[in-house]
Amino acid sequence: MACPFIDNPVNEEARIIRRAFLPPPGLFQDRTNPLTHTDAYLWESCTLFFHIGFPNVLGCIDCSHVRIVAPSGPVERDYVDRRNDHSLNVQMICDANYLITNIEAKWPGGVHDARIFRASSVAQRLAQREFEGILLGDRGYPCLPYLLTPYSDPGTEAEEAFNGALNSTRARIEMVFGQLKSRFQCLKYWRVAPERACDITVACAILHNIATIRSHPQKEAPGRHTGGEMGGPQSHARRHGWEGREGPL
Repeated sequence: MACPFIDNPVNEEARIIRRAFLPPPGLFQDRTNPLTHTDAYLWESCTLFFHIGFPNVLGCIDCSHVRIVAPSGPVERDYVDRRNDHSLNVQMICDANYLITNIEAKWPGGVHDARIFRASSVAQRLAQREFEGILLGDRGYPCLPYLLTPYSDPGTEAEEAFNGALNSTRARIEMVFGQLKSRFQCLKYWRVAPERACDITVACAILHNIATIRSHPQKEAPGRHTGGEMGGPQSHARRHGWEGREGPL
């Protein structure tokens, strides 16, 4: 589904890496898009997540805001987020190895996380049961058979334990946001048009994957993402109720 605020968004898909880098077979291909890989890779990912705290998980999902200069024209208000900044709302899914397996970088900051997910191709494919497994999200997302979220008001010991296991596992995506912030300081603020900011954000995600695959050293990233926007000072976890170019990397 095309973004209603950005003209002609490009569906990036995994072809970006193959087209841009043309790696030898096996170098990047088995790590760029786990949702379309072999059962063996999916099993590896699920097993890693199980050791962290939650079984049968394909990935962790969340959105983070990338601040941009205020765009001109009638769509300017669409980019105003709840903190009254102009931003893009970027949805990402990561696996247990800190790799970004899917990104939606085409939506204005005023769009809710849940809407971005509903409009994404990965949500439609999960709804059609193309994948055996689930995603983990925060309370900004609806609880679905293929997307689990925490209990909003846990009343039993079992519900508390469920929330603890889910949150400790879902922290992977917050760690990925922290790593992006550490690697790419430019994600704090873009002084470019929204379309250009979308392209550069996707490029940063691709470079993050390549650096992660090659175990490139980086500055120490926080254990949990500490900004409601990428690079922002406030707690990302407090953004419950907030509600992306699109495609798996």
